[in-house]
Amino acid sequence: MVFEVATAIHNHPTVVAIVTREHCETIAIETSAFLQALQDDQAVCHAALVHASRVSMLMIDRLLDHKLRTAEERLGQWILSAMKPNDSFTVQIDFSKRSLALELGMSPANLSRLFNVLREHGVEVTGKTMKIIDLAKLRALAGDLN
Repeated sequence: MVFEVATAIHNHPTVVAIVTREHCETIAIETSAFLQALQDDQAVCHAALVHASRVSMLMIDRLLDHKLRTAEERLGQWILSAMKPNDSFTVQIDFSKRSLALELGMSPANLSRLFNVLREHGVEVTGKTMKIIDLAKLRALAGDLN
């Protein structure tokens, strides 16, 4: 995956830090080589444009999410999205709680407090396992209209 397409095109310094949920490998491509590939290869240019548009839409979605929803609603939405269809209403956090807190735009301490609040909204949290006891209450917390 190409990171920092926009900074390469505009010749800005890279100022991104990346937190991953699992082990990954990264490569570095010199800006001049990347820009040359954009000019020479239509497929590379198209892939970079698609990537940049996806990143832009994701950032807009997250910004709106963080500005328009409370921390409780964001956590509730995350739990609903992490539920697997036809599952036994259990969600397993497969990465660190710190990573989840960062993803949801809150501190790890705030996330821990919210885990206690979830009990009132139909979710029991034990370690990294969440058991949904009352789906209607969870959906109400998340502001879900389904």
